[in-house]
Amino acid sequence: MKSTPLILAAGAIFGAIYGTNALLPDIYDNPTSEVQVGSARIPGLSCTAEDGSTSSEPRWDCDGTQIRAKEVGVQDKDQATRRYLREMGEGTAMPEGDIDRDGDKRTLSDGDLVAISIEGDGPTTFLSLHGPRAEELAQEVEKA
Repeated sequence: MKSTPLILAAGAIFGAIYGTNALLPDIYDNPTSEVQVGSARIPGLSCTAEDGSTSSEPRWDCDGTQIRAKEVGVQDKDQATRRYLREMGEGTAMPEGDIDRDGDKRTLSDGDLVAISIEGDGPTTFLSLHGPRAEELAQEVEKA
């Protein structure tokens, strides 16, 4: 048959491509980095950078808990913390509840979503934590 060499050549080419691909590192794996931005950090926690993460608005995935950060100059820290929680939760209603204050940190929780604002020398740093470990990781931010 005249098509047998063609089929064998195609198989060899596809096999070579597959084999080469298996040997090369996956360049699309997101890097892991310490969760830190501005004056906010979670000591000793390194997580996978999420798609869309930038240096000005980093995002991490910490085993199913998403962390987002942003630095913004604001005047009313309480109102800004509520707005940030609303934005991260993608809700339309302004979150209720008391804002816990500890020094330069403000924390507002709504279920498995926590917003933290931290005042520094420059702009205010906002963190949102969303997922099963949000409360636990928020406590680590508060200790730092």
